[in-house]
Amino acid sequence: MFVVHSKSLDEIQKAEARIQHAEKFLVHAKNDLTEAKIHQDKTKQMISDGKIINFDTIDQWMPDDKLDALTMVLHSTPLKQVDQDPDKASILQERNYNIVLPGNASPCNQMYSGRCWMFAGLNIFRRLLINQYKLKPNFELSQSYLFFWHYFEQYNDMLNFFYYQKDVSPVERAEWLDKPLHDGGNWIIFRRLARKYGVVPKNMYRESWPSSHSSEMNSILCHLLQRDIQHCSTIKNVADFNEFCNERLKQVLHILCSCMGKPPMSHEFSLMLETVQNKPFQLKGTAISMFNAIDATFDIDQHIQIIHDPRASDLTWFTTQHQSLQDTPELFFNVKDMKKICAAVTLSIKLGRGVWFACNMNEDVSPQLQGMAKGLYRPDKFIPKGNSLEMSKIDRMNWGRAQCNHAMLIVGVEFEAGEAKAFEIENSWGATGPGKGFYKMTADWFQEHTYTVVIHRDVLLKADIAVTERPSNIVEYPYYDIFG
Repeated sequence: MFVVHSKSLDEIQKAEARIQHAEKFLVHAKNDLTEAKIHQDKTKQMISDGKIINFDTIDQWMPDDKLDALTMVLHSTPLKQVDQDPDKASILQERNYNIVLPGNASPCNQMYSGRCWMFAGLNIFRRLLINQYKLKPNFELSQSYLFFWHYFEQYNDMLNFFYYQKDVSPVERAEWLDKPLHDGGNWIIFRRLARKYGVVPKNMYRESWPSSHSSEMNSILCHLLQRDIQHCSTIKNVADFNEFCNERLKQVLHILCSCMGKPPMSHEFSLMLETVQNKPFQLKGTAISMFNAIDATFDIDQHIQIIHDPRASDLTWFTTQHQSLQDTPELFFNVKDMKKICAAVTLSIKLGRGVWFACNMNEDVSPQLQGMAKGLYRPDKFIPKGNSLEMSKIDRMNWGRAQCNHAMLIVGVEFEAGEAKAFEIENSWGATGPGKGFYKMTADWFQEHTYTVVIHRDVLLKADIAVTERPSNIVEYPYYDIFG
């Protein structure tokens, strides 16, 4: 009988372990070899197709290593400090308007919030009150008041959207969920809020930190809403959803009241204001009665949101997706002739009606000069010759450069040879700077970078823009479009 020594057994086990390790290494090596061959073949093919640029080619393309004056400027100076066209800048420095809206109003300040669309709408209303009652130019209507209800309505809209809209694509669903609540809005949302909740003087409902610095409140409510949407996905019937929704909206009201204070609603207020003659004036009413009094003159339902979309049919109505849950759907009327829109804006100012508009403030805008002019900045002068940054308006819309990111109020017009040369703009970034918060917008910039205006139906008819009847099957803009 042979006896295997324990030391021999230990050596055998070690050898077996080495073999197993080697076998595993061999498997990895074979996988690496296969992967390397695939990578080599694919790289050869991509080089052959011109999809990969090799290092030697890149090295040959590099410019000469020289330190010229332009390179020194670009290395040490922000481009916007040196690429401003002096002729365009001089145009913005002259502010001589032939027609301005009656009365006087000091620009407001939206602070660190995205409420420009709301400020622009309320600026129209407050001007009517300032003129009617001879109030001081710093009189304001409460932006916080409508901001409160904007978040409440958004929360309700999102709960309903995710419960009832089961057929949205995964991509759209992910985009909505990424940030389901926003400060931003448009004219239609402003109209919905003003009609439902009315307006109140700012003295009745002042700014709070969350209303003027909204990011923290937005983040908390977004996180809360995402949890609530998650729960909505488990609810099987409408009755249970309505019960859940009502309970959650009560909690949202409490959170908003904690952040911004309890808003005045149906309670009648009596507020003492000062006129320009320093005489006291008593303003009485409720939020709804104040809106109704303003609207008796303004007539908000007769204001039409005109869009300029050169991609779409002229003189045609459009809407956006997911309007089935809204009592007032978003409706736009497209006018492709920008000169006609410009003429309608001019006529509206002549008739004493300010014009709400939305545009792209990322192109040729100078906060220092407080103005916008086409070609104001010339970065093309600082890049190698043969490169152009120019794109037509329709190309910017088709290829991702167009944006509609700020709303303001047109309050004056400058003429030249019978046509509008520039517009006076009441912005909502404070009453400082060379224009004291009023910006100058050249007509050519307006035509290039404005995408929507709001004008009364009667003014449009007088400006020879025939508003057609609304068809039963209005074309929808998809959610990802600039007008979506």
